Formats: sequence, structure tokens, C-alpha cells
Amino acid sequence: MKKKMIFVLITLLLFVFIVPSVYCQETEKPNYKGSGKGEAIMFDLFFLRPLGIISCGVGLATAIIGAPFIAGRPEARDIGDALLNEPGNFAVIRPLGEY
Repeated sequence: MKKKMIFVLITLLLFVFIVPSVYCQETEKPNYKGSGKGEAIMFDLFFLRPLGIISCGVGLATAIIGAPFIAGRPEARDIGDALLNEPGNFAVIRPLGEY
């Protein structure tokens, strides 16, 4: 009788400690993969926007230095667009996270 009781108690203790841990396991792994939009916005905000602002300054300096050489020519407007408008649109007007 004593041996049966010890066997039953040991079996119950094993079930108490093993069975709940088996039921606690996840059946499916959760999907933590995001859309990547947050990373794109942060990359744009911290790296691309400052580079766009720097390129605006470089383009302005280049336009000022080159102004005497292109004055009166028909392609002066194209050069102004390339040196000033495009970097300005990239740095200021473009929505965050869209390249």
C-alpha cells in the first residue's frame, strides 16, 4: 500500500510540473515582421534630409559662383532648376520616407 501511494504521488508531481509547461508553449510563432515604413522614415529624417539641405547650400554656392558665366544664356533656367529646385524639393517638399 505504501509503495502504491509513493508511486501515485511521484506520478502526480511529475504531471504537475511537466504538463503545464507543455501547455504554455506557443503553437504558432508570432510574426514580428513590420512594413519597414518606420525605418524608412527614420533613415530619411536623420540622413537624407540633412544631406538634401547640405546639397541645397552647395547648389546655391555653385549657382552664385557660376552666375557670371551663364548670365543671359537660355540654359540658365535649366541650371538653376538643377542646382536649386531639385535639391530643395528633395529636402523640403518630398514626404518623409518616400525617395
